[in-house]
Amino acid sequence: PHMNRLTAFLGTTPTEATARELRRQKVPRRRVAEGLDLAVYRWNGWEPPQGSEADELRKRREFAAAEATPAAMETLDRLCREYEAAYWSPAPRAAAPAPIHP
Repeated sequence: PHMNRLTAFLGTTPTEATARELRRQKVPRRRVAEGLDLAVYRWNGWEPPQGSEADELRKRREFAAAEATPAAMETLDRLCREYEAAYWSPAPRAAAPAPIHP
């Protein structure tokens, strides 16, 4: 469904090249916070995910909070809450949702 919406928005159709690139980019990924393990990312401080999806998002929030203003963090937290409420939550389905963003 997501690919159909995306291609409709772009006014195109998926091809074998699309499928090839999705495989190359490892899409879909097991975790949203998971990225490609590339040397350039490691050089800039990227590390492979260690904990749960929620743990990874908390770690990324802490990274942002180290340099961002309180107002910027309020905006980030609000946007994350809205996104998680509307589209996706990192909390496991069987467990009670753990607050990621205060």
